[in-house]
Amino acid sequence: GPMIALITFSRLLDNVLSVSNLKTGDKIELYSAAGALVASQVATSNKETLPLNGKGFYIVRVGTTSVKVTNN
Repeated sequence: GPMIALITFSRLLDNVLSVSNLKTGDKIELYSAAGALVASQVATSNKETLPLNGKGFYIVRVGTTSVKVTNN
């Protein structure tokens, strides 16, 4: 089946989300709690980072997999 991205926070930097176990070409989308797209990028390696601009909840989507994350 499709590879599932394991979405984890980077603990090295504040307000940065690290997404690993990606495949090159995977599209990563970050949505606000209200459902607005706030960031989008295409993976160029198996690990990417996305900025989290502000506290609160976000939804990260890679392909058909969505994960809720909290920036606190």
